Amino acid sequence: MNERRKSHHVKKKLTTAEINQASAVSIMDYFSNQGIGQVVNEGPRYVKVSIKEHDSIVIDKQNNYFVHNSNPYEKLAKGNAINFIRYFEDCTFQEAVEKLLAFGENREYIPSVIEKERFKYDVVKAKYNSRAYTYLTKGRGLSKQLVKRLFEEGYLTQDTRNNVVFNWTEDGLPPKDDPDKIVGATIALTQPKEGQLKKWIMANSKGNWGFNIRTGPHPRKIYVFEAAIDLLSYLDLHRNQLQDAWLIEMEGLKEQTLHNFLTEAGMLNSSESQQPDYDLDVQLCVDNDLAGHRFLDNVMRPTDSSKMTYTENVPYQRSVTRDEESRLQRLASELRLPISFVTAVYLAERPYELAKLDDIQERDALFISNPIRYPELVERYYAIKEGTADKLWGFDKEHPLYNKFLEREKRFSDYYYNTNYPIVEEIRKDWNDYLLYGSSTKEPYLTENRENVKLNSENSRPTLEGFEKYIQANTRRLTDKDIVLFMEDSGLNRRVIESFNDKGWLRKDIKSGELYILWSRNGNVVGGEIISQYSSPTRVVELDKSTHQRESFIYTVGHPEEVRVFSSPQESLAYLDLHPNQKNYVAICDNQDERYIARKVQAYAQQSDIQKVIDCRTHSKDSYSLSDSLSIIVGMSALTQLAIDSYAPISASWNRDLSNFNHYKVLEIGKDLQKFYSITTTTPNLSKLNQTLSL
Repeated sequence: MNERRKSHHVKKKLTTAEINQASAVSIMDYFSNQGIGQVVNEGPRYVKVSIKEHDSIVIDKQNNYFVHNSNPYEKLAKGNAINFIRYFEDCTFQEAVEKLLAFGENREYIPSVIEKERFKYDVVKAKYNSRAYTYLTKGRGLSKQLVKRLFEEGYLTQDTRNNVVFNWTEDGLPPKDDPDKIVGATIALTQPKEGQLKKWIMANSKGNWGFNIRTGPHPRKIYVFEAAIDLLSYLDLHRNQLQDAWLIEMEGLKEQTLHNFLTEAGMLNSSESQQPDYDLDVQLCVDNDLAGHRFLDNVMRPTDSSKMTYTENVPYQRSVTRDEESRLQRLASELRLPISFVTAVYLAERPYELAKLDDIQERDALFISNPIRYPELVERYYAIKEGTADKLWGFDKEHPLYNKFLEREKRFSDYYYNTNYPIVEEIRKDWNDYLLYGSSTKEPYLTENRENVKLNSENSRPTLEGFEKYIQANTRRLTDKDIVLFMEDSGLNRRVIESFNDKGWLRKDIKSGELYILWSRNGNVVGGEIISQYSSPTRVVELDKSTHQRESFIYTVGHPEEVRVFSSPQESLAYLDLHPNQKNYVAICDNQDERYIARKVQAYAQQSDIQKVIDCRTHSKDSYSLSDSLSIIVGMSALTQLAIDSYAPISASWNRDLSNFNHYKVLEIGKDLQKFYSITTTTPNLSKLNQTLSL
């Protein structure tokens, strides 16, 4: 091509003809001439190219169209030549058109002096937020308390066209009624039509920024998301753990946006004296798909700041489905390798194994999906075990795949030495999916002005409202470490504990370390018990007006067809662990009030047409008989066929049965295990426990 003539340095408004002319410029010609990437595979019509280490880009020469397959949800990741330049060169619409016009006319491109228009927040508020409120709560599964507060504090707005407006601020603090604090906005349709753009960024919004919320003036953790809905979903799921946090979203997978937020937080491009005097943990909460893991590969690198660390926080990253578990079990048996090792390799490879990789070298480097590499996988296991190798893939720095597999080595090591692999029905992609399908129970949203309430004080007993406030302000869900300690103390299967923990029914006091089992009805806390030690009796939280005597710990498994009565929450959990395949019953825990069981059985029998009650209690039976307690209601016409039976453990209690079962299972004493086979299996099937547990 001849030497390019210089374009005029003039600012002007683009015409339709100029836009059409720019769109018609060949993407392939521009790509080849500018040297912005490499061709991976070229056919007569389609060309696979690699740009900025992204190698899933396809150019359709016939239709002059491109698509970035690894990022299908971003608006500019596909389309014509204008979108191509805007996406890969991060420029405005006018700049992209001018570049293409200059290229097509064989002249040098010199940017016009265009002063960017100042962002103008011209959203016209609707009188009511009902359409947006319904979309966010029913359509997206967010809690009513959270959505209400976000509208009240100005983070969210509904415009007169019934769109949801996510208002951006620079500091993440509530904009309330001050439009000057708003520097940009994302607008989402509540009822998009087929083929209609579902969301877009308001014109002239702050560049490389996004929706963000700060939960304290000095954030010690930054949580990074791809979209505003994922941010709010995570906030809804983890609100008690998000103190002094800054939640940000990038409107896609934009490293520059992440860089800008970290700079704003004082962690990048700042002198040591300007940096905060505390460590900052950056939690990368991207989607669990190929694009999200590519982002992790690119971002998870050592930083110049000794105060900042990156942590992967991807939904379902450690989870496996039942089908995957069976497949890995078969492969581990075939290769005679530990299941923990095989699973760790699979989890590190899964996002790439399940996707269509364009890089042949990268695809061939995978172990689990390539039987030809199984012998090498066995060799690598023994090399790692014997200390002659510290990596799975072991590429040297000169290998072309070294950078791509650098972070996957770390993931593999993390998975290998932390064998917590929850079994799930389906691997979900993002945090909104996790909110919708992974956990159906959400807690009331917390305000920043938390009220501390002393429980069981000598002078007065707290009200139910006061107890709820105490739980909100002073307790949190169990961490992984707490769960391990709870397992050791109780002997319960991890999945049982996690199922109740995910529901929010298990809490830990931040100061005292005591554990709470919460009683809940229709999503509301109605009481609770304190566990000082699992093997010891619980201590009921005594509320005013004798609230504790009217309730207890109750849960249902499946669709209730019978009532099972237990001595305590611990006994009911041990029974659940020993009977993983039993379902369709209501578990009611005794609170030692003789009238309580009768009232509750009556209520459930009438409500669900239950005709059978099984007494599974293991102590205090001498104080009153379940049959005697129910005698007042057996004569009722609706319950004349009510059958009352009992089912006792083999040992003194269900807890003792569980302890013996675990002991015999570890020792593999077949004779002693045999007596448990009528009530349990050695491989509990609890994958559906989260979905079937309810109130």
